[in-house]
Amino acid sequence: MFRRSLAPFALAALLAAVIAAPAACTSSSSAPASTGGGTTTTSTGAGGATGWGGASSGGAGQGGAAGEGGAGGAGGAAMVCDPGHPDVSGEPSCGVSPVKPAQPTITLSLTVSDLTTQAPLKGLTVKACARDDGDCGAPLATETTDAAGKVSVTVPSGTDGFDGYAMITGDNVVPELLFPSPPVTMDAEFFTGVATPNSLNLLSIIYGTTIDPSRGAVAAVMSDCDGKSVGLTLDVGSADGCTVIGYAENQLPSADAKATDASGVGFALNIPPGRPTLVSRDGNGAVLGRTEILVKPSTLTAVSLRPTP
Repeated sequence: MFRRSLAPFALAALLAAVIAAPAACTSSSSAPASTGGGTTTTSTGAGGATGWGGASSGGAGQGGAAGEGGAGGAGGAAMVCDPGHPDVSGEPSCGVSPVKPAQPTITLSLTVSDLTTQAPLKGLTVKACARDDGDCGAPLATETTDAAGKVSVTVPSGTDGFDGYAMITGDNVVPELLFPSPPVTMDAEFFTGVATPNSLNLLSIIYGTTIDPSRGAVAAVMSDCDGKSVGLTLDVGSADGCTVIGYAENQLPSADAKATDASGVGFALNIPPGRPTLVSRDGNGAVLGRTEILVKPSTLTAVSLRPTP
């Protein structure tokens, strides 16, 4: 059975540090790793950072006027973004051969936890969705996480494996789309962390930007041809001047990191909705993995991005 973790961070200690310095919440300047290389113009409410969800006088992260937005209120004008010029060219360089499934169905076992506290989450709805079913209107399977945050869904393997995604939703969490890449050809186990509005806003503060609720975010776990994860970078085909890409240092998100640490994690915030191509590269710029994902407003797309054929 294949196993992959998408829940590498314990953010609780960082949350305490951010609460101790609330002035940082109102600044959206100095985005340190914007792939678009352009400028960003934002407007925040006086009550706190803009963002997704959360209790505020502005409503569920989208409706507040400037000066009224609390933690999570949209509170102001939308971002004005320069066009981006992301590079997603090049063919995968690891020489991976496609693998055909050996069985008609595949069981995906998920363990779902809180991204910040790593506590298991009970009662979340998990749907297995076909890749071309963007709203998951016709789920292949639907299950609910148990008290340990565990759930299993069985899907058709098709001719090339399961190339769809899992949609994870529930109360007080940011909706998540989990994309394995390359396609899953055998029973597999995934460990994923689901974000809350506070944890996404925390990441935006660390990386010096402001969350736009009309856009989405990506968390990718990458590896190279040898299964190692240090020194890799992430490109997103639809990134523009408001998109910020960041990495971790010593297992924690860092505005100074320019490539992955041993966790292999890269984040991309404020991605325009759509179906962008995601590319991982090694330290020499060679393409390792490539996949098309789905980005939706106020949603986190989690990607397990291994070398692809």
